[in-house]
Amino acid sequence: MSTLTTLMQISSADIFPTPVDFTISNDNTVNGSYSGFNTFSIGATARQLNITTFSATGTNSLYSYFAVGTAAATGVYVGYEDQNPFLAMSPGDFAFFPLGQGATSTMSDIVARTFGGSTNVSLTYFFGEKN
Repeated sequence: MSTLTTLMQISSADIFPTPVDFTISNDNTVNGSYSGFNTFSIGATARQLNITTFSATGTNSLYSYFAVGTAAATGVYVGYEDQNPFLAMSPGDFAFFPLGQGATSTMSDIVARTFGGSTNVSLTYFFGEKN
């Protein structure tokens, strides 16, 4: 069993009409499968991000992390194959969030592609499971 700690902090004195500053921390006990960090070169053609190694029982929560390097020439879309993307990430962006429960057939069809152009972009990601 492992502990996965997530921390989100939003702070700004001048971007909003009134200053904002808050931090949220969450410790999760993770005792399911974990994909490890993967880094793929993503181009304009959709590339499948395989999460089929996870339980198909539908009872486990799935977590995801995606990151595009700051030196990337363009951004990356992430989403389900043949559907609108659920992420549009610019260079330097990252995201950590739950995907739902269980690795259903739809979730095994998560793909990534660049915003366009001929330059490939490095995308780092992981998927994890909490029983």
